Amino acid sequence: MKRNELRIFGDIFAFALAFAFLSMFSACSDDKVAGGSSDDAGIYAVKDLDVAGVSQKGPFVKGSAVTVQGIDCQTMELTGEIFEGTVKSDKGDFGVDDVNLSATCALFEVTGYYFNEVTGKKSANEVTLHALSDLSDRKHVNINMLTELEYKRVMNLVSEEKMSFADAKKQAEKEVLASFNVNGDYALSEDLNIFENGDGNAALLAVSVLVQVSGDSSKNVDVAERVDNFGTAIAENGALGDSAKTEMADWATTAESNGQIAKIRRNLENLGYAEEIASFENVVEDFATGVASSESSSSVALGAGTSSSSSSSEVKQSSSSSSVILSSSEESSNNTKESYLNPEIEYGELTDTRDGQVYKTVKIGDQVWMAENLNYENGNSLCYSDDTTECSKSGRLYIWDDAKDVCPSGWHLPDLLEWDVLYSAVGSRKETARNLKSTSGWTENGNGVDAYGFSALPVVFWDGSQFFTEGSYSMFWTSTEWNADNAYMQEFYMLSDSIQNGPLPKKMAVSVRCIMGDGKAVDVSSSSSAKSSSSDADGFDWSLAKESYLNPDINYGEITDSRDGKIYKTVKIGDQTWMAENLNYTDSAQTPSLKGGMWCYDDQPKNCDVGGAFYTWAAAVDSIALYDERGLICGDEKECRVSAKVQGICPNGWHLPDTTEWRTLIKAVGGNSKAGTVLKSQKGWDMIKASSSNGNGTDAYGFAALPVGLSNDGDHGGFSYDGIIALFWTINEASGWSGFRAISADFENVNNFVSMGSNGTSKSSGISVRCIKDYDSVASSSSSSAASSSSVEVLPPCKTETEDNCEYDTLTDDRDGRTYKTVKIGNQIWMAENLNYAYLQSTENMDSTSFCYDNDPANCDKYGRLYIWAAAMDSAGLLNDDAKGCGYDVDCSPKFPVQGVCPSGWHLPNQAEWLTLYSTVGSKSLALEALKSQNGWCNNSNGTDAFGFSGLPAGYGYEGSYGSFKNNGCYAVFWTSTGNNRWYANYEELYYEKEYLSSGNKLYSFSIRCVKN
Repeated sequence: MKRNELRIFGDIFAFALAFAFLSMFSACSDDKVAGGSSDDAGIYAVKDLDVAGVSQKGPFVKGSAVTVQGIDCQTMELTGEIFEGTVKSDKGDFGVDDVNLSATCALFEVTGYYFNEVTGKKSANEVTLHALSDLSDRKHVNINMLTELEYKRVMNLVSEEKMSFADAKKQAEKEVLASFNVNGDYALSEDLNIFENGDGNAALLAVSVLVQVSGDSSKNVDVAERVDNFGTAIAENGALGDSAKTEMADWATTAESNGQIAKIRRNLENLGYAEEIASFENVVEDFATGVASSESSSSVALGAGTSSSSSSSEVKQSSSSSSVILSSSEESSNNTKESYLNPEIEYGELTDTRDGQVYKTVKIGDQVWMAENLNYENGNSLCYSDDTTECSKSGRLYIWDDAKDVCPSGWHLPDLLEWDVLYSAVGSRKETARNLKSTSGWTENGNGVDAYGFSALPVVFWDGSQFFTEGSYSMFWTSTEWNADNAYMQEFYMLSDSIQNGPLPKKMAVSVRCIMGDGKAVDVSSSSSAKSSSSDADGFDWSLAKESYLNPDINYGEITDSRDGKIYKTVKIGDQTWMAENLNYTDSAQTPSLKGGMWCYDDQPKNCDVGGAFYTWAAAVDSIALYDERGLICGDEKECRVSAKVQGICPNGWHLPDTTEWRTLIKAVGGNSKAGTVLKSQKGWDMIKASSSNGNGTDAYGFAALPVGLSNDGDHGGFSYDGIIALFWTINEASGWSGFRAISADFENVNNFVSMGSNGTSKSSGISVRCIKDYDSVASSSSSSAASSSSVEVLPPCKTETEDNCEYDTLTDDRDGRTYKTVKIGNQIWMAENLNYAYLQSTENMDSTSFCYDNDPANCDKYGRLYIWAAAMDSAGLLNDDAKGCGYDVDCSPKFPVQGVCPSGWHLPNQAEWLTLYSTVGSKSLALEALKSQNGWCNNSNGTDAFGFSGLPAGYGYEGSYGSFKNNGCYAVFWTSTGNNRWYANYEELYYEKEYLSSGNKLYSFSIRCVKN
């Protein structure tokens, strides 16, 4: 059989094989990258590329050596092409210019000392890290601990397993993360940064910490040696050994209680390199918990059951064979189902009276499961390669329409919730796979310990035309539908200790595990046979008034929605004010976008009065722009990047929160590990079938998150999961889904945390909305060059495609009579054009040097002039003495503010003032779109210019007049007055894909925007 190493991952995803089509798409690249490879002399796949990035164990210190070497993408053999650079500052940033490679793949290497985030000091010894990357569509590559741990594995998979470079990168990254009990679909490792926010960056930081710690306090960890050993182990096995994990986990188990985790966070925050350090603590905690769980196993008593007959319905075209009846005298071997069972477990038995087959059963917690995959021939089921011996070992494969009714009488196909109960009984989904997987049969050392006798086997699946992934996956249908074409499944994977769930096309054929009971709530007794009974669980009671779900000990505020007069309770948590109830605005006559985009649970209007309405994402963001043009055309299957706060369907003065605001809330209530518990309502979360546990919260802050479920795929999939989950829309779209998904904040009954997965939720689903009050976001400007501000008011946009209500004025520069447009943004007044003042007095150090792009005066008229840093600061003192002498090869700290080359009464902004601007327009992530001009940007990456700043892509000059001009149309780069060292100063860059705050050579020539004194 052809082996397909297709990985299916993420909590929510569409069809597994869709990933094969990703190769049809490619990212934009500029004219420096030719793509492909060539062996012809003088012909390069990568030509004259300036590549930059950050090098981080902790950040490498200034002067650390960096090399870029060419490497063949198919053989992983070095080409002999080497280009050198150095780390520019203690932030770890580096640049290597004019890289020319005969292949698009490159091996990056950095060697040097680094800031040790554990000790808060420079490392005692040097370390070397690597990164492998394809430069065909990128010019930014970070070198970090994940790139190091994956690079040998990538080389092995490509050279030995003959995988493509892209597939090897994806697999190696997942294997490295899985070695640290991290599972998720993150950006490539070379795009992650320990000083940026997000789950992927949190995972990187956690791994960076873990590789240098040990539970043995007397042990001095040799980081270089350990990293080399870890990389070798992963290269050979695709995973770390248990002993390596245990040593780190011993430290992680007590790191929070003894203050070491808090110390690491303080060490990093004190550097001042990040607005906010990612929540790595949760990853460290999960790692410790996962290792502890895998080291302990237990045997569980069993249950048994009786059966009669049942039938299945629809017929599907297949090449299935007749059923096989197993005898009790079958010998145990690697070809029999018994060989995969746990000999330490005392199993029960179930006889299927339809065909006489006997199955082992096992009791786990309060549930009784079949310990084998179902092997009943219903006329439509499949055996791998039409070989009934395969079915004898691993059961049959069923399409969903058959699977939902195929279990023996007295047993049923479990739903999502029943799987969650199973996970709770053995730990959690993150810890479960290893305990439930069989001890043999899995490839890539993916065997489990089968601690409970569940014995999940690796089984092929059928995609409708062929079989896939022998030895790699085990997938089981649930009875829970996603929509008309898809249903949920549970997936075990060879390289992961966690279990994923997500929708799968119903036409695919996968395995079935049956659970005892008739499919209703059951109370499983400890006797050998269990009878179905009604549940004692309360569940979510729609008959109660919404006020009964609030916390009576909280002093709530109130808001009246002027559109319909409805009153909502509000609550202040930290520096934010949230609605303490779900939005229930349903007037589709006044708001036409609600037609077909808003529902009440079970289509009962009274349920909206209790739990609020469900909205599609288009309705939530107000895609018809009835209230606010910021959400215009942001609907299903439409990709849009909002540039500022979006009111959406919220009342005036309130807006739909973004993921940053949700994370601020989570941080304010104690972090992700506690957020679910303290934000969930005190009742309503009890509906857990076959279990006496409940998921109620403490509602310690009065947020009162209600488990009202959702509307599946709009009105096509019905309503489900009341009492189980609470989902809330954010304004953020999920990356990589081309407008089909948006991110939601997810609460679940079995979790005490709140998740915001990057895979997102279908925009056509109907879920709840919680609004947040405008102007309550707090941002601090953390910069070593200026004092931080206390709080910054976040403003709504003043400019749209049809209206411009920004506060403009004009400035006349009395030096040359030029007039500039200015704009007030928050408490700052900025020039809304780039400076175009030329003072060309010749000085020995080129202190007054400036240029027009490509030395064409017409470009100065359009884009303003490009100044070297000495000219921007007026280092020659020709205009003022604020920064006299602050030029190239000079380390100075001028007093704020620095007029520099700006007109009188204005000054060159420092780094802190740029951060204040970002906070005023919403956040750093929103600034890119909000500050860019509405036209002129390459790759159709125009901004919204929502505040009238009109950032123009003027490009920049390289090495003063001795270099060249680059990237007009794609970059807007502005000098700050904040120096970095003798040769570098900080600048702000609006790149067509991203915003950067970095440092550059003082001899580069950048644009200038002045800010009023």
